[in-house]
Amino acid sequence: MRRSRLKRSLRRSIPSVAAVLPAIGLLAVSACTGSVGSGDVRQFLPVRVLYESAHCSAVAGVPGMVRITGEAQLQSTMAGPGLSRSSTPAVGSPEADFTSEEVILVNMGQKRTGGYRVALHREQAVVSERTARIALIWAEPGADDVVAQALTRPCIILALPKDEYSRIVIVDQDGRNRMQSPQLEP
Repeated sequence: MRRSRLKRSLRRSIPSVAAVLPAIGLLAVSACTGSVGSGDVRQFLPVRVLYESAHCSAVAGVPGMVRITGEAQLQSTMAGPGLSRSSTPAVGSPEADFTSEEVILVNMGQKRTGGYRVALHREQAVVSERTARIALIWAEPGADDVVAQALTRPCIILALPKDEYSRIVIVDQDGRNRMQSPQLEP
């Protein structure tokens, strides 16, 4: 008798579970792309390092971002003092396809000691609301760290595919906005 009641209750609950499954699936899919109905669709683009160094004397003394628009500009930037190929882990000149990639130089500005470093934190930029957000490690020496007393200008040159973004924002490993590009023109 008890078994037949259990079977009947299970038969009644199976159709209601089946009715809920599509809604659960929709929530799971929407969690991967943003919230349901928010209009905030996120896209992920690969970011690669063309060059990185703690001694980029060719860049300005203040923190900033420079868009590199062609091979000649990239080579002249790389030819500047302090941007020697020996500083970069890659052998030879960095290569970029300027027809399909956006190339930017990010620098921390002039620092009075060693211990500062800028490096890629995540290998993908998050694009939403026409803004590409690139996460970098923005390292600074601690108060008790022993560091060299020398002027440094840490920088990194990055490449990412051109896409439907009109601005690039640099965030640090803690999610704080460090700088943003002006409106990008095609």
